[in-house]
Amino acid sequence: VFYTNWSYVDHLVIPPGASLGNHRHEGVEEFFYIMNGEATVRVDRESAVVGKGDAVPVFLNEAHAFENNSGADLEIMIVGVARTK
Repeated sequence: VFYTNWSYVDHLVIPPGASLGNHRHEGVEEFFYIMNGEATVRVDRESAVVGKGDAVPVFLNEAHAFENNSGADLEIMIVGVARTK
């Protein structure tokens, strides 16, 4: 439990062919750090291929999705920070 606006630090593994579907969070910004693997990421209308060592910021109310089209697991660290506590 954080006593500041930090909301969470998560570890997510997405297997080949799976995705983190398009969604948005009200009042929370996130950044996704690619620890291992490769994915296509979409933030609002923009998309790109990302890989190990890349970080993807997602600002307030931006829709986002990750799709693992590779043959290996996609491993992501997600950090969320709330607008207000």
